[in-house]
Amino acid sequence: KLSSSTYKDIEDRHRKKNIEFETTNLAVSDLDNYHNALDKAVQSFHTLKIREINKIIGELWQLIYKGGDIDRIEIEAGADEANAGAKLSTRSYNYRVVMRKGD
Repeated sequence: KLSSSTYKDIEDRHRKKNIEFETTNLAVSDLDNYHNALDKAVQSFHTLKIREINKIIGELWQLIYKGGDIDRIEIEAGADEANAGAKLSTRSYNYRVVMRKGD
């Protein structure tokens, strides 16, 4: 039975499959690291752009609005609570315009 075609070159086939398995695991790990780094970079970029937009809105608000009831307006972004448990790839945000007085 050990000399049948099923077991012929079994050690070599096992070694090749083991190498394939370990290589695949390393690739998955690398992709996970890349995904996490990219996600952090996108979040950081998003935060930076929201700050830039709010700065521009604030400057325009000061130039245009002459009333005393609102000091400034801003855009706030928050994670969508309905998708809080969702995968990172399905993340979404809710945006709202907020009026500020005396902060």
